[in-house]
Amino acid sequence: MKIFEKSFDDRDFFLLPLQSVRNQTKNMKKNLFILVLMLLTMVVSASAAVEIDGIYYDLDYSFKTAAVTSHPNYYSGDVVIPDTVTFRGTNYSVTDISIYAFESCKGLTSVVIGNNVKYIGNYAFQECSSLTSVTIPNSVISIGFFAFYNCNSLTSVTIPDSLTSISSNVFSGCSGLTSVTIGDSVTSIGSYAFWGCSSLTSVIIPNSVTTIDEWAFSSCRSLISVIIGSGVRTVGSRAFAYCLKLADVYVNRENVPSTNADAFEKSNFENATLHVPEASMSAYQAADPWMYFKSIMSWDGTIPETQKCATPTISYENGRLTFDCETDDVEFVYNVVPAPGMSGKGNDVELKPMFTVSVYATKDGFVDSDVATMEITVEGGSGMKGDVNGDGEVGIGDIISITNIMSIRP
Repeated sequence: MKIFEKSFDDRDFFLLPLQSVRNQTKNMKKNLFILVLMLLTMVVSASAAVEIDGIYYDLDYSFKTAAVTSHPNYYSGDVVIPDTVTFRGTNYSVTDISIYAFESCKGLTSVVIGNNVKYIGNYAFQECSSLTSVTIPNSVISIGFFAFYNCNSLTSVTIPDSLTSISSNVFSGCSGLTSVTIGDSVTSIGSYAFWGCSSLTSVIIPNSVTTIDEWAFSSCRSLISVIIGSGVRTVGSRAFAYCLKLADVYVNRENVPSTNADAFEKSNFENATLHVPEASMSAYQAADPWMYFKSIMSWDGTIPETQKCATPTISYENGRLTFDCETDDVEFVYNVVPAPGMSGKGNDVELKPMFTVSVYATKDGFVDSDVATMEITVEGGSGMKGDVNGDGEVGIGDIISITNIMSIRP
C-alpha cells in the first residue's frame, strides 16, 4: 500500500512547514471574514428602542418584527398594542412583549394585545397593581412565568385556545381575580399558576388538560366549585390546598387521576361533595385523598350553575345601620370608614360628619355577592338626631358609636 504518491527531497521537507503556515493563515483570514459578517448582521438586526405612538419597541430590521419593551417613565392608563407599526417607511409586525416590559407600571389600567403577538415574556406585567383588564388574542402561543404576578386589580382573564401550557406563577397573587376561562388547547397548568387568587370562586379545567402541577390553585380561599376535565391524569401536591370554602368538586374522568394525598389539604373537602362518573364511584371511594370527601355522588357530566348571593341592601335610621338580603341565611361582611378630609380656601365651611359603608353577603356553597355601598351624613340641627353617643354634639365620636352598635342582621 502506498502512503504517499510522491517522494520528497530535502527541499520538500523544509517547504512543508511553510506551506502549512500559509494554509493556516489563509483559513484564519477566511474564518475572521465570516465572523465579521456575523457580527455585522447582528449589529444591523439590533437597535435601540424606538418610541412609536407612546409605546417603545425593539425593532428587528432583518425579520421586520417588533417587540414591545419597557417605557423609561413607565406605562400608564389604557394601552392598545397594535398588530403592526411603521418606522421610517417600513412596516414591522408586533410579535413579542419583552421580559419586564410593563413590570411595576402602577398606573397601567388596561391592555389590549395585538393579534400578531405570539410571545409574552417572563415578568412582563408583574406588579401592575391597577391593571383591571387584559385582552389576550388567539395568536399568543406562550406566556412566561410570573407574567401577571400580583396584578391584584385584575378581575377576569381568558386564556386563548392557541396556548398549550400555563406557566408557573403566571397569575399567582392576583387577589382580585374572580373569573378565569381556560382555552380548550391547554394541556398543562404549571405550579403556583393561580396561587393566592383569593377572589376566584369557581374554575372549569377543560378536557384537554392532562396535568395540574403542585400548588396550582392553592390558597384560592373563595373557591367553591372545581370542575376537572376527563383528560386530567395527574394532580400535584397541594394543588388545591387551603381552598377554605370548597363545596363541590366535579371530576369527569373514569380512571382515578394520580393524586398526591395532600392535594386538598386544609380545603374543607371533608365537608364537600365529590361528583364522579357513576361507573367509577367505587374506585374513587377507595382512593386517597378522594375517599375523604364528605360524600361521593354520581355525575352525568352536565356543568352545574353556580349560585350567587344577592346583593345586600343598606338602610340607616336613628343611628343604626341595617342590612338585608334576598338570599336566606347569609352572613354580612361590612366595612365603615370616615369620608375623606376636606381642604380648600374660604372662611365659611359647613362640617358634617360623613362616612361610607360597604357590605357584601356570603354563604357556604354560594358565590359572594356584589358589594353594596352607601354614603351617610350624620345630620345635626333640631333634636340633634345624629348625636348617637349623647354628648350634645354631632361628631366623629358618633361615627365610632354607630360602628359599635351596628346591626348586621335584618
